[in-house]
Amino acid sequence: MEQRQGRAEATGGQVHVCERHLGLGDLDWLGHVNNVRMLEMVQDAQVRWCYLEREAGVVAAPCFVYAGHEIQYKRELTLRTAPVRIETRVTRIGRSSLHLASRIRDDEAVYCEVASVAVAIDTERLRPRQLSDGEREYFARFAAAEPALSGV
Repeated sequence: MEQRQGRAEATGGQVHVCERHLGLGDLDWLGHVNNVRMLEMVQDAQVRWCYLEREAGVVAAPCFVYAGHEIQYKRELTLRTAPVRIETRVTRIGRSSLHLASRIRDDEAVYCEVASVAVAIDTERLRPRQLSDGEREYFARFAAAEPALSGV
């Protein structure tokens, strides 16, 4: 599926935006986008964001592993021609982790909200590593002044 990346200004900081078209493979037997696919769409947008910044030399390689996700499904999402947006903010920057708030939405509704914890990893030692000053500075631009998700 085609994805477009971008950034948009928001109260309290920038929001990373990734647009994604839906396909038949995203649907369950009821014709709705499958819940697992919704989480995969969020993860894909977050990983693409990190790896694009990695190529620019901002984020160390490889980026992160997920420590967990909390998901709230808000309403059904069905096949359509227009893309949905996956918007992501940083809600907390720890020593070695990022707390992320993402939502799948369009101009009319929010379909899913996801709170994720991503941990920076040292691949040689297979252990968490501290975020670099450059990573902290970069991700701070996407920090929300207040929690971006309702109830997550």
